[in-house]
Amino acid sequence: MTDDWQWFWAGEGGRDRILRDEVEGLHAQLSSASSQTHRLSSQLASLSGSIETRLTALSAAFDAYVELGDVREELAAFEESARVRRSVMTAVDALAGGRPATAIDPGGLDYWLPYAMNAVIGLVGGQPDPAVLDQARALSPEADTFVVAACGALGRGAVVAHLLPGVLVSDTELTEHQQRIWRAAATGVFGDLDGLATVWQQALEAEPVVGWASWVDGYAPAPADGIGWLCALVTPDGPSVSPTGTAPRRAVDTPLGQLLPERSAVALPVTEVAPDGELRAVATDLIGRGMPAETPLLQRSRELRARIERPGESPGPAASSTPGEQPATVVSEVRRALLLPSTSPAVRATLLSWVGGALAAVTKRLMITVTRAQPAQETVRVAGAEVVVTPRGAEPAEVEAGVARLHALHHVPPALSVGLTAAAGVAVLLTLVLAVVGTDWAWLFGVVAVGCAIGAGRQLQRRRAAGRDEGAAEHRFRQQVREATERVGRAEEQRSAELVRLTGEAAALTAQLPAPAGSRTQAGG
Repeated sequence: MTDDWQWFWAGEGGRDRILRDEVEGLHAQLSSASSQTHRLSSQLASLSGSIETRLTALSAAFDAYVELGDVREELAAFEESARVRRSVMTAVDALAGGRPATAIDPGGLDYWLPYAMNAVIGLVGGQPDPAVLDQARALSPEADTFVVAACGALGRGAVVAHLLPGVLVSDTELTEHQQRIWRAAATGVFGDLDGLATVWQQALEAEPVVGWASWVDGYAPAPADGIGWLCALVTPDGPSVSPTGTAPRRAVDTPLGQLLPERSAVALPVTEVAPDGELRAVATDLIGRGMPAETPLLQRSRELRARIERPGESPGPAASSTPGEQPATVVSEVRRALLLPSTSPAVRATLLSWVGGALAAVTKRLMITVTRAQPAQETVRVAGAEVVVTPRGAEPAEVEAGVARLHALHHVPPALSVGLTAAAGVAVLLTLVLAVVGTDWAWLFGVVAVGCAIGAGRQLQRRRAAGRDEGAAEHRFRQQVREATERVGRAEEQRSAELVRLTGEAAALTAQLPAPAGSRTQAGG
C-alpha cells in the first residue's frame, strides 16, 4: 500500500500506475489463496478416503475374525480327522528324512487319507500293501493321485509308475493336479511312460495334422525352417524353447499346402518346472482338503485367515499353475514336454513314438509347400509396361514388344521437317523471281525462307537426338533383361540346391520318426 505522501507527490500518470500495481497485487494474492484452498481440499478428500478404506478393511477383518470363531467351533467336531492329518504330515516328514514312519491309525473314520498314507509307507519301505490301497480307493478316487504324488516327491516314483495311467486319464482338459504330476513325470520321476500311451493315444490321434502344423509353425518363420526345427526336435537335446524374432503362427484352419513365408504372432516360450515342488503341492493340497464334510469349512477357514492377515486385499481366484497359457490338454502337455530340456531322453523317445506319425505327416506337407513354391522371377519395366524375366530369360515376343514401345516413345514424325524444308525452297524460289521483277516483296519472302530453313534444321537435330536416345534406351532395356536373367538364374540355382538339401533332411527326419501302425493322425488334417 502507498502512503499519503507518495500519493501526493505522484502525478496523474503516477497515480494510475500505483492503482494498477495494487490491483495486480491483490489479484496475485487471490490466486495464491485459491490454489492453497484447492490443495487443502484435495488433501482432506484423500485423507477422508484413506480413513474410510482403512475402517472398511478393519471392519471386514473383524467380521472375518468373528466368523472364523464360528467356523472353528464347527471344525471342532472333526478333531479326529485333524489328528489323522497331523499324523500324516509327521509320517511324511519322517520318510523325507530317511527315517521309518509309523502306520497311521484311521481311528474308525471313513477317511481315505490314513489308508493312502499307509500304502505310501509300505511302498517306500519296500513292502507294498495292495489291500490298504484298495481301502483308500473305495473311500475316494483321489487316493491314487495322493499315493503317486507322495511317492514321487519322496523319490520313489518308479514304484508307482503302474498307477500313473489311471491318475492321468483324461478325455478333455487336464486338472491342475494332473498337470503337475505329468510335468514331473516328463522329467523322468516315474521312469518309463509306455503304459500311459493306452490312455492318451486316443486324444493324440484326435488332433488333426493342421494342429500339429500350427504348433511347428509357431517356432519356424518359414516352411523350410519348419523342417530344420523338426530335425532339431528329434535330437536328444531338442530344439530351442525360447524362439526369437517375429515369426507368427498360422491360423489353425489354414491348409498346410498354403503355408505362408511370413506370419504374425510370436510363439509363447515354455518355462521349466520343479518336479519335486509340483508333487509336494499336489500331496499337500489333498491333505489340506480334509474329509468331504469338512472340506468347505477348511476352505472357508483359510479364506478368513487370509482376510484377517491381509486386510484390504480382495480375495481373488486361485492363480493358475500356467498363467498366460491356454487350458492344458493331453496334446498341449505332450508338446510342452517335447520342448523342455528337462525332459528325460527316455521320456522324449516315448513321446516321439506317440506323435511320430503326425510329425511325419507335417514334414510331408511342408515339403509339398516348399516344392510348390513359384520359381524365381523378376520384372523389368519398359515404357510403362512390365516384362517378366524367368531363369530361361524373357519371352522374345515380350522383349520385341518392349523395344517397339521404346521406338514409339522416342519417335519424332518427319512430316514437320519435310514441310519446313519444302516451304523454305518455295520461299527461296519466290524471292528470286520477285528480285528479278524488282518488287519490294522479295525481301519478305527472303525472311520467310530463312525462318523455314532454321526450323527445318532444328527439326532435323531433334530427330537425330531422338534416334540416339532411342538407341540408348533400347541398349539399356536389353542390358536390364540380361542382368535380370543372370540374377534369376543364380537364385533358381540356390533354390534348387536348397530343395535338394531339404529333401535329404526330410527323408532323414521321416526315417527317424516312428510311425505307429493304424494311426489316424496321418490321415487327419
